[in-house]
Amino acid sequence: MLVPVGHWPEVFLEKPGEPPVPWTDWISEFDKHLKEERCSEKEKADWLRGFLGEEGLLVLQRLPGPTETYEEIVSALTDHYKPSMSKIGHWPEVFLGKPGDPPVPWTDWISEFEKNLKEERCSEKAKVDLQRRFLGKEGRRVLQSLPGPTRTYEEIVSALTDHYKPSMPKTTVALLVGGAIIGGVGAVVVAPFVLTGIGFTSAGITAGSYAAAMMSSAAVANGGAVATGSTVAILQSAGVLGLSTVATTAVGAAGAAGGGLVTEVVREMLSNETQPENKP
Repeated sequence: MLVPVGHWPEVFLEKPGEPPVPWTDWISEFDKHLKEERCSEKEKADWLRGFLGEEGLLVLQRLPGPTETYEEIVSALTDHYKPSMSKIGHWPEVFLGKPGDPPVPWTDWISEFEKNLKEERCSEKAKVDLQRRFLGKEGRRVLQSLPGPTRTYEEIVSALTDHYKPSMPKTTVALLVGGAIIGGVGAVVVAPFVLTGIGFTSAGITAGSYAAAMMSSAAVANGGAVATGSTVAILQSAGVLGLSTVATTAVGAAGAAGGGLVTEVVREMLSNETQPENKP
């Protein structure tokens, strides 16, 4: 019989209890080394039994079905150690089984899902499989439609968190901006945060934001360009400059004057028909 070379994994399960390494991770590492060896099917099965450990062999002997060949051993133990979704806690319902709004907000659902997931000893692949299973038919369709990588568990969570992040109703945004501008001295502190939130940032206007929608509407109304001194132009300057002396003066003046600028902001935002659509 050949002698294993290189850095092989520790035995899988030497004594009773939970395996120190999830089975799917362990057998994956074992397979990597096995592929480097030139051995027969019988030798592969013998090596695997040798690395299972004393308790691992007892577990294998208690399993039903054939466990003679290497493939049969791997299949039996993979089935035995697959994550059990009924042994712990109350797993949430599937996230989205059919088209429409999710019955539970994504952030609440994934929080509950992860509470249960932490109780399981499963590999990254098993986490992804469980996640996809619980997303539901429509949830999986939504995931497939999203841009960017969605292969790992973290990538799936990140993509869906971004997709389902709440967006402010335009009336709320308009009132926030209006309140920040008309607040006079207080506006100097509040306005930068509000402006950034709706897309008027130091790096420019954020694509797909309310600011972008306002700019598009203003440009169309002015023949293709945003007019100097318009509401959008003033807010864009305030966002880029971070409320410099000039922008601060403009905002303070608007508040002191009783809100000539805020009237324009609210009017434009409430009448803007090119605003970004809310995500489902």
